[in-house]
Amino acid sequence: MNKFLSRSLKIFFLVFLFFASFIIASLPYDFIYSLPNNMYTTYEEIEEANENNVLSKYLSFELEDGVSAATRAELNEDIDMSKLNIKLFNLITLREVDVNIVKNNEVIAGGNALGFSLKCNGVIIVEFNDVVTADGNINPFENSTFKVGDRIVSINDTKVMTMEDIDALLANDVYNGEPLKVKAIRNGVEIDGEVTAVKEYITNRYKLGIWVREDATGVGTLTYIRKDNGRFGALGHGICEGDGNECMEIVGGSIYECDVIGVNKGERGRTGELRGLFVAGKNEQGEIEKNNKYGVFGTINVDSALNNGQTYKIGGRLTAKPGKAKILCCINGSAINEYDIEIIKTNYQKSSNDRSMVIRVTDKELLEKTGGIVQGMSGSPIIQDGKIIGAVTHVFVNDPTKGFGIYIDWMLNN
Repeated sequence: MNKFLSRSLKIFFLVFLFFASFIIASLPYDFIYSLPNNMYTTYEEIEEANENNVLSKYLSFELEDGVSAATRAELNEDIDMSKLNIKLFNLITLREVDVNIVKNNEVIAGGNALGFSLKCNGVIIVEFNDVVTADGNINPFENSTFKVGDRIVSINDTKVMTMEDIDALLANDVYNGEPLKVKAIRNGVEIDGEVTAVKEYITNRYKLGIWVREDATGVGTLTYIRKDNGRFGALGHGICEGDGNECMEIVGGSIYECDVIGVNKGERGRTGELRGLFVAGKNEQGEIEKNNKYGVFGTINVDSALNNGQTYKIGGRLTAKPGKAKILCCINGSAINEYDIEIIKTNYQKSSNDRSMVIRVTDKELLEKTGGIVQGMSGSPIIQDGKIIGAVTHVFVNDPTKGFGIYIDWMLNN
């Protein structure tokens, strides 16, 4: 009898080990341990993750006090921060994550082409030119360390924001042609050097021989407008300085109505683009306050027609998954249309990144007209299962039908 029990216990133990090993091997560890320590989500998304078992049938997602997300949503409890416990068999806690609960989980989806005008912190060098002096043509910057694209922020420790600021420094009676201390930014790195202005023969005034611009302009796509506070997000990536990856430092800016007047079709090895027309200073729709790695952000005007767009619920990384989806974008005039895409891969990201998803354009009409993803479509909302889960950010240069997207929750806190 004892031998029989001993044998039965061994068999039970082996079977238990087998199933335990199978369960442990099937857990999505990459997902569990790649979640950031602090993330945005909604009550609905937590419940959906539990009900649909999108990650693992052995996992459950529970807020810290054990009250279900559905109950919290019904009670409309005033909670912004909580802990999300990821549990095995609803018993063993594998991971705790601080979560910001987005209670007002609806946003107005974009897809609108916009004109962007960002006021730089400093002036950007556009071109160097010779100054005609009594001694001939001289280029003051010729042997300097500065290049086209550098952003000048100060001269002789005086902040520079416009060309008028530079002219005022040179016109000052104190200046007599001595070397000027110039400080500039190139791809996020500070550069110091000296440049000596020269007297122009005709005007008898000191000149530096540079053309500059005071703002950065371009065309991109609106991603969303938050209904609770009127803040908008666009582009899904920052506007960078020169050819680098550092986001341009700004002191403000505006977004404007924009009409798409043409498309340069993308091809393998050559990125296409939307050709947009807008007039800075006319038909302003909102103010830009931030330019960072998640996109361009600010406040929409209360009377802007952009507030009349379609409303979608927010979805995030707990429910975003490979499969069919859509993007909203404008490729002609001001009309917004839906186009079919496929999410090929959802990347696990513990830290912020504008390459959260790999997507492929499958819509025949969009492929015919644009070749896939083109410049100017950055910020196009990605819609899956009736929710806005992210935005288009980049195109694959060698395959314009494919590109990257960013999770919406990386953008929401801006």
